[in-house]
Amino acid sequence: FIQNTNWVKEITRVANTMQHDFSVRGGGDKTRYNLSVGYFDEEGTVVGNRLKKLNLRSSLDYDLSTKLQFRSDIMYTRYDDDGTYDRDDYGEFFANNKKVRAIAYRKMPNLTIYARDTNNIPTNQYFNDETLQGSSTDVYNPVAFANLGVNNKIKDNARALFSIKYFVVPELIINATVTLDIFDSKQSKFLPAEAIGDYESNLANRAVNAFNKKSSIFSKTQIIYNPKLNENHDLGFIGQFDTEETMERGLEVQTNYSSSRYIQQPVGEKNVNSMNADYSKYRALGAFLSANYKYKDKYIFMVGAKAEGTSKFSAESRWGIFPTASVAWRISGEEFLKDVKFINDIRLRSSWGQSGNQPDGKYLYYNKYESEANMSYINLIGVRPTGVELTSLRWETIEQTNVGFDMLLYNGRINVIFDYYVKTTHDLYLKDTEIPTTSGFSKLNINDGEMQNRGAEIYLDYTIVKTGNFQFDINVNAATNENVVIRLPENYSFETGNVLNNGEYLMKVQPGDPLGSFYGYKYLGVYSRTSDAVATDANGDPILGLDGLPLTMQMGNVGAEKYTFVGGDARYQDVNHDGKIDRLDVVYLGDLNPKYTGGGGARISYKNLTINSFFTFKYGSKIINETRMYAENMSGFDNQTKAVNSRWRKEGDVTDVPRALWAGPGTTNYGYNWLGSDRFVEDGSFIRFKTLSLTYNFGEKFCDRLRINNLKIYVTGYNLYTWTRYSGQDPDVAPPSKPNKLPVDNNLTPPSKRLLMGINITF
Repeated sequence: FIQNTNWVKEITRVANTMQHDFSVRGGGDKTRYNLSVGYFDEEGTVVGNRLKKLNLRSSLDYDLSTKLQFRSDIMYTRYDDDGTYDRDDYGEFFANNKKVRAIAYRKMPNLTIYARDTNNIPTNQYFNDETLQGSSTDVYNPVAFANLGVNNKIKDNARALFSIKYFVVPELIINATVTLDIFDSKQSKFLPAEAIGDYESNLANRAVNAFNKKSSIFSKTQIIYNPKLNENHDLGFIGQFDTEETMERGLEVQTNYSSSRYIQQPVGEKNVNSMNADYSKYRALGAFLSANYKYKDKYIFMVGAKAEGTSKFSAESRWGIFPTASVAWRISGEEFLKDVKFINDIRLRSSWGQSGNQPDGKYLYYNKYESEANMSYINLIGVRPTGVELTSLRWETIEQTNVGFDMLLYNGRINVIFDYYVKTTHDLYLKDTEIPTTSGFSKLNINDGEMQNRGAEIYLDYTIVKTGNFQFDINVNAATNENVVIRLPENYSFETGNVLNNGEYLMKVQPGDPLGSFYGYKYLGVYSRTSDAVATDANGDPILGLDGLPLTMQMGNVGAEKYTFVGGDARYQDVNHDGKIDRLDVVYLGDLNPKYTGGGGARISYKNLTINSFFTFKYGSKIINETRMYAENMSGFDNQTKAVNSRWRKEGDVTDVPRALWAGPGTTNYGYNWLGSDRFVEDGSFIRFKTLSLTYNFGEKFCDRLRINNLKIYVTGYNLYTWTRYSGQDPDVAPPSKPNKLPVDNNLTPPSKRLLMGINITF
């Protein structure tokens, strides 16, 4: 049993990063321009994964007159991303436990990467035959898959911004901005039969072309009015009107069984799996009005409101009104603090406001239908509805209250910013709420329920030493957030996962618990002897049966053959002391939301040398280490970690690792040694040394000798080290994209260490 097999070593490689930047700035008092070109090339940590990025940007500021200013900003970015085939194809055949890195961990370490001839000499053909682990499709050759599979995505983003500022009078300013955005992407995927050793299924020589185009036009017109008052009063009004129109188009063609793995485009192929096209458009309008008042630069007030409308809602619910208000008190301006020399500025502030959130989908309030050739009625093509007319959907309203303060002390050497917030989401947008199937549909999207986030954030910037040529600064930021579901609809029931099956956790949304909570069993170790697997009551005394003998613990899966626990089996807490392990013994195990997050660093400068460092941290998040779960379950031929060397082998063994149980073909009852429990739930806390940068600016005399203006060299290291007790490769697991997804580490690729060196020369 070896953790780092040749499969994982071959899949993982060190990333190389190249970055080139060039910029030109110039202009005079009335004209200012900037032109920059950037190129980025990174080889990823997975075989065949590479990202190239090109940036072009040009900006121009031009004063047409003393009253009229013009500005333009034009940007073009191209991404050329070569990734592994499965990276954008999760689900279907490529579920999470079949990603390239996951298969590399599962693959038996004594299997060869390349096929061998009769003399046991490796050939250039990948080994992809059926093995004890199963078919070559189920547990494929990950090196073959990564090298032969094609997944190229080219994305172009062009943005043009034009704005005009007009000073009608000194007190009245009009700003008008128009922004055009175009996003184009083409994805070409190809999966040759050799990559998975499958020449018969619809995965063989699968070719996919997907085209997407998104274009948007935004406009914003702003009127700012600041009437002249006496020196004790400042008054300002802002009126704003903005618009948006976005159009999206897409086309995808998928074929299989092409005649050769060198024909990787679906054009001309007759074996068409699917062909899909879509077109959508939506529009949005917004109007905002606010008034600001300040008295003696000490008392500050603001009130405002925004009206938003979007075509995603029906006419009955299209508009939302969202008010806001804030107040601030600059205490340092009061007479009783006037003579306190070390205080530069102290300000207390509080705000309240509402904002709106709209669903991702469009045309939700329309009846939509579909027709297919395989849906027929009396030899005619059938048509059926695909959704319910959702005319009652409305804005999800987010109400937030903030209180905080800002402090600037000792001539700016200490800067402290603190915020405490309460954010409540009303009319939660709940997707796929179950409804009676007698309606003809099984799910419905609704607005109902409340969720609340409470948290605090603090930032500290402190100049510890500042003398002559030497300066030492530190900065720290930290945040905490508590997420709680307050209320859900009475008929809303969301649960996923069957806790009676090995490897599954229960996930549900219920009031009082954070969103993303998961549930399972409490793991108590291993039964050392069969005689230890006795059911006990709340006092720890054995529960006796009708025959007067102690009852033995059983697995309480209804409808299946009863399983009786024996020595070497996993031991779970019998919460209700009924002698069975079932859903009644499930407890809350945690959620991914960390208790604290933040970062910080130090900056040291001495003469021309500057050293910058930055750390990030996360504390208190819980992660389901699915990688370890499958590498310690001992239920098949998959590669296992060295931890299983401590497994239970005979009566009387004392260990935390259960016995090995065969779970191969024909097995109907193979134990429950890896149920979803806290055995595989780990603390995801970590501190990461994110960056360290050294910069040296050459002096003026040295630059004069080279006849240049400035010369700077720098070197920056990224992701240098991570301190953590998490046993996986990366504790920084991203939150699930959907509330019905578990916070699972399923063989995530850790961030690569990178080293960037550069020279800046100004002529």
